[in-house]
Amino acid sequence: MKTRFFKVIALFAALTLTACNGQPSDGGASKTSSKHTHKYGDWVEVVAPTCEGKGKAERTCECGEKQEKELDPKGHTYGDGVVTKEATCSEPGEKTFTCTVCGATKKEEIKADHVWGPASPVAGADAEADYNIFTCTVCGVKKIEFAGKQAEGKFTIDGGLKTDSQFPDYIKLNSNGNSISYTFNYAGEAVAKAHVYFRGVMDYWHDGNNENQARNFFSGKNSQDGNFELKVNDVAVDYSWSKDLTYEDMLPGEAQGSYSPLGDALVGECAINNGANTLVFKRTESYNMLIKDFVIILG
Repeated sequence: MKTRFFKVIALFAALTLTACNGQPSDGGASKTSSKHTHKYGDWVEVVAPTCEGKGKAERTCECGEKQEKELDPKGHTYGDGVVTKEATCSEPGEKTFTCTVCGATKKEEIKADHVWGPASPVAGADAEADYNIFTCTVCGVKKIEFAGKQAEGKFTIDGGLKTDSQFPDYIKLNSNGNSISYTFNYAGEAVAKAHVYFRGVMDYWHDGNNENQARNFFSGKNSQDGNFELKVNDVAVDYSWSKDLTYEDMLPGEAQGSYSPLGDALVGECAINNGANTLVFKRTESYNMLIKDFVIILG
């Protein structure tokens, strides 16, 4: 009887050491159940993931029990892309990218833009360049560019300019009501329509009160109508404060005292005459722009 009892005890102990109960739920290399410690080997890929589809991997315990896990898709591997539609001066183009693994394609827009030739300086009365004129080598459209801060005598300011150490050559008017005006001579045919742009950066601060996140390039703070007035030949340039250039688009972050990357922003339409033309920029409510150049595309 004793011999039989000891045999039962020995069999129970052996089962305790070899039985594999319990499933690891934490993805670890082993899990201890009340009867057995699993000892898993390395994960082995059994179904390879594709660009968009998941794969599967397994690992096996010494006792033969298996675990499975999903493998994330690899994602597409695109090449350099091929231009499938050339952009023109007025119509965007298209570039197509093909995955080198599965052949899937994606398309990206190529921005419509002019191809500007070299600058041609236009001299003023004192033989210094009043502005530069550029001609598109594709369609012949012309544009005028002049610096916000030109040589002495090239502009008139009502009020004062505030020097910014980071952008000393940009316009930064001191206070509301300050304005800066330019007169330049255009020796060409009268233009019924032109478009005027600012080239510059955005002065940004984030103090919790100015609602900067909801503002865009032309807006005043706290949802007011705007922060500047622009006149060309004494005619106000109509602009909307719902322009598509927002703080989020232009700024790399929201740190106080940061500035946006240099960019061009379309203000609106204007008319340029043969002979003398005057442009007046006036700060009306809290600056948030530092202007490097004014750009006028004719036609």
